[in-house]
Amino acid sequence: MPSLPTLPQRSWLERTSLGLAAAITLLAALTLAGWWMRIDGLLQLGSNQAVMKANSALAFLAVGLALLALELGKRKLVPVAVIATGLGLVSLVQDIFRVDLQVDQMLGRDHLLFLTEYPGRIPAMVAACLVLGSMVLIWCAMESGAKARLFAEAVVGSVLASAGLSTLLGYGAGLQTVYTWGTDTATSPGSAIALCLLGAALLLIAWRNTMKTEGEAPSWSPMPAVIGCLTLSVVLWIGLRERERTFTSTNTMSQMDQFVVQIKDAFDKQASQIERIARKWGDGQEKAESVWQTDARQMLELGAGELGGLSIALVNARRRTVWSHPGSESGQTRDFDHTQSAERSATIDLAESTRGPQITPTTPVLTPAGTLVKGIVIYSPVIRAGAIAGFVAAEYDYRQFFQHIATTRVQQLLENYHIAVYIGGEPVFKHSDPDFAVDEKLALDKTYGIAGRRIRVSLTPTETALSQTRLFLPQLALAAGIGITVFLGLSVHLARSARAGQRAAEQSNRRLFAENEERRRIEARLKVSDERLRLALDSTQIGIIEWSVAAGHVYYSPGLWAMLGYEHTRMPSTVETWQSLVHPDDLPIYRRRTEAQLSGLVAFIDPEYRVRSHHGDWRWVYARSKSVASNADGRPTRIIGTVQDITARRDAEQALRESQAEARKLSLVAAKTDNPVLIGSPDGRIEWANEAFCRVMEYSLEEV
Repeated sequence: MPSLPTLPQRSWLERTSLGLAAAITLLAALTLAGWWMRIDGLLQLGSNQAVMKANSALAFLAVGLALLALELGKRKLVPVAVIATGLGLVSLVQDIFRVDLQVDQMLGRDHLLFLTEYPGRIPAMVAACLVLGSMVLIWCAMESGAKARLFAEAVVGSVLASAGLSTLLGYGAGLQTVYTWGTDTATSPGSAIALCLLGAALLLIAWRNTMKTEGEAPSWSPMPAVIGCLTLSVVLWIGLRERERTFTSTNTMSQMDQFVVQIKDAFDKQASQIERIARKWGDGQEKAESVWQTDARQMLELGAGELGGLSIALVNARRRTVWSHPGSESGQTRDFDHTQSAERSATIDLAESTRGPQITPTTPVLTPAGTLVKGIVIYSPVIRAGAIAGFVAAEYDYRQFFQHIATTRVQQLLENYHIAVYIGGEPVFKHSDPDFAVDEKLALDKTYGIAGRRIRVSLTPTETALSQTRLFLPQLALAAGIGITVFLGLSVHLARSARAGQRAAEQSNRRLFAENEERRRIEARLKVSDERLRLALDSTQIGIIEWSVAAGHVYYSPGLWAMLGYEHTRMPSTVETWQSLVHPDDLPIYRRRTEAQLSGLVAFIDPEYRVRSHHGDWRWVYARSKSVASNADGRPTRIIGTVQDITARRDAEQALRESQAEARKLSLVAAKTDNPVLIGSPDGRIEWANEAFCRVMEYSLEEV
C-alpha cells in the first residue's frame, strides 16, 4: 500500500517563531479585551504600574497578526502591520509638535492614569519601536534587498529586545528614570514584554534566513549579545547613579534638618532670654538704667550679638522707645514709634494679649552703620504690679543670624552647601560660592513652621561635599560594562569564526579525504622510485652534488662519500672539502672548468679527474654538472651534478692500451722471424700464421 504524503516538519526555530507571534497576539488581544470590558485585572500586572494603552494593544495586535501571517506563508496579509506604523507615527508627531490629534482615546477612555502625561497616548519609546518593527515586517513581505533586510531585522530586533528588557529591569530595580525613558509617561510592563517578544521574533527570522543562505552563523551574531550587555551596563549605571543621588539627597536633607533645628533652638533661646530680662526689669525699679545697661550688654556679649542681635530697647506702654542699648549713635533711637510698622504693632499686641514673648514677621531693622536690613524683633512684656508697663524689644539681623548658625552650629555646612532661606516667599539669607557652578538637579528645599512662620530652606551640595561621598561607582560600572561588552562581542565573534572555521575544516576534510588514498599511492610510488634511484646510483657508483653558489653551501649525497670510503656525517658541506681531494696534477683543469661555469661562459661541464679516497688511493671520477638557476648577470646561483667512479674503466682502458702495444710487438717479431709461427683460438681454430710457416709447410693461410 503506497504511503500517504506528509507535510514537512517545522524546525525548532520555526516553531519558536510561531510561538512568539502567537504570544504577542494573545497579549495584545487580552489587553484590548480588558479595555473594552473594563477588566482592570487584564490591564495591570501589578499595583502602581503603568498599563498598556488601547492604541498600543491594537498596534501590537497588528504586529502579532503580521508575524503569524509571515510564519504561515500568508505574505499578502503581512501589510496589516501598517496599522502599527500609522499609530506609532501619529503618537510621535503629537509628542514632537505638542499637538493633540484626538486619536489617543479613540478605542476607549483611559481611566488608569499612573505616570501618564497624556491619557491614552502610546509612550514615545514604544511608538518608535512599533514603527521600526512594523516597517521591517512589511519589508520582509516584499522579499527585496535580502542582505540589507537581514541586517535591518537583526539590528531592529536587538534594539527592541533591549528596550523591553531595560524597561523590565527598571521596574525590577525601582528605577523610574529607566521605565519612563526620560519622559513623563511610563512604559508599561506589558508593552515591555511585547517588545521583548517582537525583538526575539525578528532575531529568529533573521537567523533562520541567514542560515538558509549562508549555511552558518551570521556575521551579525555578536550584535544581540553586545546590545543586550550594553543595555544591562547602562541600566546598572543609571541605578548606581540614582543610588548615589539618593544618598546625596539623604545627606542634604539630614543637614537641612540639623540647620532648621538649630534655627528653631536659637529662636526659642533668644525669646526665653528676652522674657527673663523683661521679668527682671518688671520686678526691679522703674528707672534702673544701670541695670538695664548691664543686662543688655551681657546678653549681646554672651550670644545674642553673634546671632545678629543689633540692639535691646525698652518700649513704654505707648509703643515708643524710651531707652536702648547701644545708644542713639547706633541701633534704636529714642522715641521711636513702633506703631508705624504694622508688623511691629501686631506683634506687640499679640505679646500684650499672651503676656509672653513674640517674634515679628520679617521687618526692616536698623544696623549700627545706619542702614536698614531685613530682620526680626522679639517683644516681651514688662509686667509691674500685675500690669503691663512696657516691652523689651530685641532686634536681629537675618543675615548675621543665619550666617552664625550655619557657621558654628552645623559642622561644615557653609563649605559643603549653597544655602538659601526664604520667609514668606521672600529671600532673607543666601550663601553660595561664585567659583563653583550649582547643579540644580541636586538642590533640595523644604518648608518648615518655626516661631509661627513658614520658613523655606534650600540646600544645594557643593563640589566639595560631592567629592567627599563620591565613589565613582557609576562611572566604574559603566566602563566595566563597556569593557565586558567589547570582550563579549569579541568572544561571540571569535566563537562564530571558530565554528565557521571548524565547518570549513570539516568540509575541506571531506574533500581531501578522497584525495588522501591517491596521495598515499603516489607517495608509495615515489618512495619506490626514490629507492630505485638510490639503488641505481649506488650500484653504478654515482653520487649527487647540489651547489648553492650564493650561500656557499654544497649538498653531497651519502652515496658519493660512501663511494670514496668516507663517512658523510663527518664531511663538511663546502666546496673546499671536495677541492681538497682533487689530485694536484688534475687540479688546474678542475679549476678552469669550474671557473668557466661560475663565470657563466658555459652551463655544462663534464671533466674527468682523480680524487683521493679514504684509503689513500686515487680514484678516477667523471663529474657532470649543469647550471639550473642564474642571476641577472648570467652567473649561476644553483648547480646540480653527478659524480661517477670510473676507475675501473680507466684501468681497463690502460690495460687495453698496454695489451695492444704488446700484441703489436709480438706480431712484428712473428712476422720478421724465419721460424714458423701459428696463433690459434681456445677452440682449436688457427687464426694466423706467419710467412715462414707457409713457406716451410707449403700451405696457404686459407688452407691452414
